[in-house]
Amino acid sequence: MKKTLCIFLSALMLLGLFSACGNTEPQETTASTPEQTTSATTGETTSETLATPGSTLGTVIMTRTEEPVPETEAPETLESTPATSAPETTAPPTEATTTVLTALPMLGDIQDVNGVLTVGACAMEYYYASYDGLRNYAGYVNALQSYLPDVNFYAMFIPIAIAMYCPQGVNGGSDQQTVMNDWYDMMPGVIGVDTFSHLYDHRQEYLYFRTDTHWTQRGGYYAYTAFCEAADITPNPLEAYEYASSVGYLGYMHTILKGTGVGYAMEANPDTVEKFKPVSDLTARGYYDPSMTGGGYEVTVVNLDSGNYYAFTQGDQPLIHIKNNSVSNGRVAIVTKDSYGNTLVPFLADCFEEVYVVDQRHFNTDNTYSLNIVSFAQLHGVTDFIIEANSFNASAASGNFGRLLP
Repeated sequence: MKKTLCIFLSALMLLGLFSACGNTEPQETTASTPEQTTSATTGETTSETLATPGSTLGTVIMTRTEEPVPETEAPETLESTPATSAPETTAPPTEATTTVLTALPMLGDIQDVNGVLTVGACAMEYYYASYDGLRNYAGYVNALQSYLPDVNFYAMFIPIAIAMYCPQGVNGGSDQQTVMNDWYDMMPGVIGVDTFSHLYDHRQEYLYFRTDTHWTQRGGYYAYTAFCEAADITPNPLEAYEYASSVGYLGYMHTILKGTGVGYAMEANPDTVEKFKPVSDLTARGYYDPSMTGGGYEVTVVNLDSGNYYAFTQGDQPLIHIKNNSVSNGRVAIVTKDSYGNTLVPFLADCFEEVYVVDQRHFNTDNTYSLNIVSFAQLHGVTDFIIEANSFNASAASGNFGRLLP
């Protein structure tokens, strides 16, 4: 009898290790359920379980089943260090499938290592919002809108991984869904795109890299569907895209954790890079000078052969002009972005005749070209203005955006 009682009490203690993840969930919680998936490459079916807010599986964190991955760049909040990658394998391009790389169980200790949250071979940044920074950014956007009253403005707040995958009982920082909505409320004339809900609804898919600070292109796709909903556009289904994947990517989080137990675990379980080629026939050229004289240089919007984050728009280019040879709808967009925008832009480009992609970090500073975004928008007949900012940059990088204004 005593032995039975001890076993029962031990089980209760294990179940109580994790409580609800305080500040990183949406308002409703759902229980975790096994997920049956069919491999996009082999057709085999596997059964997997992902920790979801409200469950007790605090050590189950996102990973991949069997696809390939790339290198990524450091986010704007971290010092950039070249990422390394394990030997990578690239599968030949195929038609994309609605079958997805899901989150495999990565069982391991929940730790704080070098200032980041780690679980097994997965690392995530904490996020604490600065409302002063949010107000400053919103103020610049409101001022810009007053210069361009006939242009449609959209704001796209991109949550970072901890919003989706924070283990239970861990304080991951500010509630990013609340922060997103508060930021949108500061810009009453701007259409706020509900990126959070679209990502959260698909959180059992492979939306963020485990070894990097960025999201995957699949994450970018669901943000694109959120934009289409806000802009009253019918999105392309995921299976419409030509698809390739590469295994062996080790990103920036691996760089800062290299030599630790987590770093070794990442090397044994590298990321996969999924790539979805735009449906439209696109021509893209990059420029350093916003006058766009001299012809620029060719940019590959999605490189199906790349195994790192540079697969998307070749990384952070100062200015890219994308011409859509398949669409004639009279709509011309500017997208201002940080590095998260690199996976999003290829999807947005299918919606417009032309897209001008502006990385505001590359203008109006020492040794860079000057860009007056108001004059630029007027010169090029812009009808739509999309402001993409990951949660860090929405809070703390308003100055980069503000420098674009006259």
